[in-house]
Amino acid sequence: MLLEHGVTIPDAKGDWIWPGNQEDNPSPYPVPFADLTGATFAVDADYLYVRLTVDGVYPRAEAELPWYGEDQINKLNVNICLDTDNNKNTGSLADNGSEVMLAADMMTTPLCGWEDVYDFWYGPTGVDFPETQRYEHTFNRNLVVAAWGGAGFDYRVIVFPAGLLGTRPGQTIAVNGWDECASLQYPERHATFDVLGPGGMNSRVVIQLPN
Repeated sequence: MLLEHGVTIPDAKGDWIWPGNQEDNPSPYPVPFADLTGATFAVDADYLYVRLTVDGVYPRAEAELPWYGEDQINKLNVNICLDTDNNKNTGSLADNGSEVMLAADMMTTPLCGWEDVYDFWYGPTGVDFPETQRYEHTFNRNLVVAAWGGAGFDYRVIVFPAGLLGTRPGQTIAVNGWDECASLQYPERHATFDVLGPGGMNSRVVIQLPN
C-alpha cells in the first residue's frame, strides 16, 4: 500500500529547532533518531498505513541512548496530528485543528523495559490543557492493528483502523507532525524537537490520500 499508493511529506535533515519555551533546551541536541526525514500515508477501506523515516537508527535498548555532556536522552515521542476535515477552525485548536493524534513513542515500560509504544487519540473535546483532555478517546494502544521497524531500524510502519480515525481514500487532510525527546535534565520538556515538513512550529501540510 505505502509503495504503490502512498503520499509522502519529506522533511529536511538536521533541522532540529527550539520550540520557544524557556523550560526547553535552548540548544536542541542533534539526536539522529529524533530527526524526521519523511512521513508516508496510504489508506484503504479498512486501514490507515503510516511510514515514518528518520536520519538514524532507533535504539534497541537503554544502553544505546545517547549522552550530550552530562545529559542523556531517555524518551522519544512522535506525534502526527491529522486534520481530517482540512479545517483548522474545527477539531483540537491546540493541535492545529486536528481530529486525530497518532503517537509513535519509545520509552521504558515496567514489564518490557525499553520498547516501541504506539497509540492514537481521537474525538476532539475543545479543551486545550491539559493535553490528555484534548481528545475524548485516549490511550487506544490495543486498537493499533500492526507495526514494523522501530528499535534497531531507521523507520517505523504503523497500521491504524481507518474507520475510527475518519480517514478514507481520496480524502484531503492536513498534517501537523513533530518529533521530540525528553532527557535527564529535561524530563518534562523538550531536550530536542523536530517538526515534520516546512514552516517551523506552525507547519501544516495539506495532502490528498490516494485512492
